[in-house]
Amino acid sequence: MATGRCERLTDRAFMPSWVRREHEARYAFCAPYVPRKVVVDCACGEGFGAVAFAGAGAAVVYAFDRDARAVAVTQARAGARRILCGVGDAARLPLPDRIADVYVALETLEHLDDDRAFLREAARVLKPDGLFICSTPNRAVTNPGTALRERPGNPFHVREYAGEQLKTLLGGFFRRVEWYGQHGVSEGTVRLLARLRPLISRRGAALASRIHMMPRWWSRRPATHAVQPMRPGAQYEYVIAVCRQPVR
Repeated sequence: MATGRCERLTDRAFMPSWVRREHEARYAFCAPYVPRKVVVDCACGEGFGAVAFAGAGAAVVYAFDRDARAVAVTQARAGARRILCGVGDAARLPLPDRIADVYVALETLEHLDDDRAFLREAARVLKPDGLFICSTPNRAVTNPGTALRERPGNPFHVREYAGEQLKTLLGGFFRRVEWYGQHGVSEGTVRLLARLRPLISRRGAALASRIHMMPRWWSRRPATHAVQPMRPGAQYEYVIAVCRQPVR
């Protein structure tokens, strides 16, 4: 999109296999929501999600990204499927009000300078009964012991949110939010990593968190990366929110 910086799934460069499986699991989670629906895929990248949503039976997918080259790849990948591609700004999509049944923005929010403008625009293009589905890293896991104002370890991310901050942000634009997670971690582990941060530095705490999650990187079991309802006593590397009743 026209704000934020690029980080995307691609076939044109090396991509760790577990990153691809993580993305595919998020597409699979979204798939039951899209049959016969008008879908917006915001920050579509190279079109993997748009193709998955069209294959799941979406009536039409509007796929937008800030990068014209990525949009061209999406267009080529789309073929004859019901996917309409365009270059667009996440805060100013070239779409009329209340056109979309489902608005999908996976791994997008953390890249944007103006998160509120982005959410305001999502609410604008959604129908009154539409759904907004987003995923974003959980800072409590990916950057333990840090504050919202601190820059994440990932150089492509403007900010990362912890649970209550994300709830407050999304709650300003949607009246109902259902919470899901990917890659569960115990609360005890998260608290330990946060306490270690003053001793081993921010980067050290983030590295320790990644090392803790290494065993699942090599797993090819679909359940390893599946999106699941949040359970008490756990944190999640990625938070997935299904938001309803947009506020305009």
